[in-house]
Amino acid sequence: MEILKPIEDLIFSLACQIADTPITTKEFNDVYNEIVCLFDHHLPQIKDVVFAQQSYDLVERFKIIEVAFEEHKEKKEEEEKQQQKKKKKLN
Repeated sequence: MEILKPIEDLIFSLACQIADTPITTKEFNDVYNEIVCLFDHHLPQIKDVVFAQQSYDLVERFKIIEVAFEEHKEKKEEEEKQQQKKKKKLN
């Protein structure tokens, strides 16, 4: 997520510039165009970073679920074996 901090700083800087510039001036238009360009260029990168992180988190969650399921399955199998042994002893 390191990519987001410099972009956030740049957007804040441009927002401050635009706040102090009258709308009808060329400077306002230039700063506005910089902001539009910034979003056009960086938004796909931000989306990639965010979605990649979410995908990674999702994969990790599935791994945790898978391990828990395997442990549960092994425990159930062991319990069934124990019950079968008890039944054999009783018969």
